[in-house]
Amino acid sequence: MSSILITGGTGLVGTRLAKLLSQNEHQVSLLSRSSGNSEHKTFIWNPEKKIFPIEALNNVDFIVHLAGAGIADKYWTKKYKEKIVRSRVDSANLIFEVLKNNPHQVKCFISASATGYYGESGETWVDETRPPADDFLGNTCKVWEKSAMQFETLGMRVVILRTGIVLAKEDGAVKPMALSVKLFAGAAFGDGEQYMPWIHLDDLCREYEFAISNQSLHGAYNAVAPSPVKNSFFVKTLGKVLHRPIWPINIPGFVLKTILGEKAVVVLQGQRVTNEKIRQEGFAFKYNDVRVALEEVLKSNEVK
Repeated sequence: MSSILITGGTGLVGTRLAKLLSQNEHQVSLLSRSSGNSEHKTFIWNPEKKIFPIEALNNVDFIVHLAGAGIADKYWTKKYKEKIVRSRVDSANLIFEVLKNNPHQVKCFISASATGYYGESGETWVDETRPPADDFLGNTCKVWEKSAMQFETLGMRVVILRTGIVLAKEDGAVKPMALSVKLFAGAAFGDGEQYMPWIHLDDLCREYEFAISNQSLHGAYNAVAPSPVKNSFFVKTLGKVLHRPIWPINIPGFVLKTILGEKAVVVLQGQRVTNEKIRQEGFAFKYNDVRVALEEVLKSNEVK
């Protein structure tokens, strides 16, 4: 049994991960901005004000860093873009300074990242050796990962999971897309040819636990299912699962850019990402087929 501290532990991934780790007899605690109603012991912190409860580190073996403002939560104003970056980097830097200057037993730092690191890849398969894109998402992931890799200077193992689109019933990308399909308004985005590197929430949480349990893992790994699909295929599959037709006319890119602004790249830009590296380490995905994953996520056939 290990003791694991999760930042951002009250979010979509953190909540499910904490539950999984607890079920597997790990001791789990959370770092959060508010106490919330989590069943796990929660410590309050504030990275902007450099507030960190030292007692949160007691007996902790692993830190899983999930904290960060939602990429798609708000319009990308200059201020919000700064928040997206700072919420990830400043929080990691605060943890680093606390560990550097205080006794602890933390031996591994595991950080989230995103496949937006790669930028648009077209039909080209991309792996972890591809350099970051020179755009907002690519540069955000670059500094995000740099803030994680600094923990190696403390003699700690560092693992980074570049996560694709998370399929979950609770929240995330599926919920609004499924609602539009349910309302007979489902359509592909742009030309529909952009790849969507996806992963089921349960597989993502299992991959975090795999990174905790396997000391051979270090550096960056793509946290995506083996079969990325094009946006048009994803939307059509969603329609089949929900028994709804999909409009034959796509939503033009310029319309999405008008509505979403710069944030439209989140749905218009695609990456054909391989997960060969993590599979070579022995990780086996439960959800390899997007239809099976969507059927599990939407098995009630209700969008609430």
